[in-house]
Amino acid sequence: KDAMRNFQPPVDGSEIIKAFGIKPGKEVGIIKNSIREAIIEGIIPNEYEAAIKLMLEKGKEIGLKPVDPSI
Repeated sequence: KDAMRNFQPPVDGSEIIKAFGIKPGKEVGIIKNSIREAIIEGIIPNEYEAAIKLMLEKGKEIGLKPVDPSI
């Protein structure tokens, strides 16, 4: 149980903040939790590229746009 609680996805909050140009807050938590759950449930692999892709999809779902269009 401790291992699951301490599990950190390959994308952290600071990367989410930077990618969308937002301040720390609820949106960051929503995206982090989505990535973590997707990895734990086997929906995406525990890899950086897959996590970034899901981060962008989830951000779009909640109305965020990346500040760097090349992401």
